[in-house]
Amino acid sequence: MGEILRLSSLVDPHVHFRTPGQEYKENFQSGSRSALAGGVTTVIDMPNNVQLVTSRKLLDRKRELGSEQSHCDIGFHLGTMGDEEQNFAESADYVYGLKIYMNNTTGGFVVADPTKLDGIFRRWDFPQPILVHAEGNTLETAIRLAEKYDRRLHVCHVSLADEVYQISEAKLKRGDRVSAEVTPHHLLESSHWSADVYHQMKPPLSDFSDMQVLWDGLNDGTIDMVATDHAPHTRAEKESDRPPSGVTGLETTLPVLLMAERAGKITLDRIKEVTHTSPVLVFGLPEQPDTFIEVVRDEPWEIHGEDLQTQPHTTPFEGRRVLDRVERVTLRGNVVYEAGNILSEPGSGNVLP
Repeated sequence: MGEILRLSSLVDPHVHFRTPGQEYKENFQSGSRSALAGGVTTVIDMPNNVQLVTSRKLLDRKRELGSEQSHCDIGFHLGTMGDEEQNFAESADYVYGLKIYMNNTTGGFVVADPTKLDGIFRRWDFPQPILVHAEGNTLETAIRLAEKYDRRLHVCHVSLADEVYQISEAKLKRGDRVSAEVTPHHLLESSHWSADVYHQMKPPLSDFSDMQVLWDGLNDGTIDMVATDHAPHTRAEKESDRPPSGVTGLETTLPVLLMAERAGKITLDRIKEVTHTSPVLVFGLPEQPDTFIEVVRDEPWEIHGEDLQTQPHTTPFEGRRVLDRVERVTLRGNVVYEAGNILSEPGSGNVLP
């Protein structure tokens, strides 16, 4: 066995565990097992289930299911369609942010009406950030409205050079009131793969020129963190005539980032910041005492979906050769994952906050 590298566990503020309503794709149990196998001990689940989670009642149901099923700690974001009658106050204390889909995505819960968008930013008068799926020109609208109402803004899955430049300018004006994330697949997979169904996602993969700017933005702090946008679909769906967008990522993030570290694209200290320190700070997540992961270095292996814990057993990094493997995960003093085996019980993770 090679050198053992001990790291803080990973935090992923952007996952889609599909519960309730689409458990055949993924569920809290399989998704959290996938998280532990990747060294992730805290996730925040997105609201675009079959029914968009916009109320305290729907949120409480997800929290209940999470408490019964999750192996890792799990929190939630609230969704909105911009309806004036939506009561943000009843749910605000139980979520880490409000998500707005400003471009088309899974579920079709898009808010494009300028009046509704203005109303959302005006009425979300809470310390948690507004998270936006905002590609290209819609990002300009989100940045403008966040500045107008002095709201914290978090930009999800940045994929284009122009978006990095917009975020940089917004940070110059508003500092830590603006944050952003990038996915491993946008950093490491180019639009060359776009025709492959297992690389179909929203936002789509970028050109090489965009990828370099993404790396620059991640390293200079314009982009604060790496988040997977873990969005599973079954193999049958992916290989159908109308394959849905979305890929998995929880189990492959650290191995591919460590390969990038070996190639000089990012330092180990920056990996620690973007996978743990920054998401904890941006979303106000609790630190987990006596929690860490152990990674074996210099132990070559190939990524194959069939070997992963995620329910559909798929990955955009199929066949990629990596040199580092998560060997052991300790959560609050208990070894919960070791050598490919999940050692914890469903429901052992905490529901946050």
